Amino acid sequence: MYHSNATTNIRLRSEINNSDLSYTELSSKYGVSEKTIYKWKNRKHFKDKSSRPTTIHYALSELEMLIAVELRNITWWSLDEITEAVNSVEPEKIRSAVYRSFVREGVNQVPEKEKEKAKKFKEYLPRGIFISSLTLLSNRIIQRSEPRVSSH
Repeated sequence: MYHSNATTNIRLRSEINNSDLSYTELSSKYGVSEKTIYKWKNRKHFKDKSSRPTTIHYALSELEMLIAVELRNITWWSLDEITEAVNSVEPEKIRSAVYRSFVREGVNQVPEKEKEKAKKFKEYLPRGIFISSLTLLSNRIIQRSEPRVSSH
């Protein structure tokens, strides 16, 4: 599979790599820049390199993602309720980042067996108790994510 702007294919790249013509002659022959000729002359394989970033930067920290996903798994609260819980600590975080975390972890849709738990208009604990619960939950998640030492 070639990227959308590719002007050469694997066969042409191989020909360029094995040719004895100068860079200028090859660039004229194939209608590409000398920089492209230089690139294919010095490569060992001729497939396009991935354009995917090697490091993906997320809007939420790993801990915030874990908290959001755990809250979702335990309570099946709505996206807005969980976003508000995560945003109470750092308001610049956005709803779509929480949703993307749900999609990545496969909890973006409430399973049939959890529909009753996810119903609207339920009783809520006072906010102070909720924040204490959130602290306990984050401590539990941190403990689960720490590497375990084998006793063997």
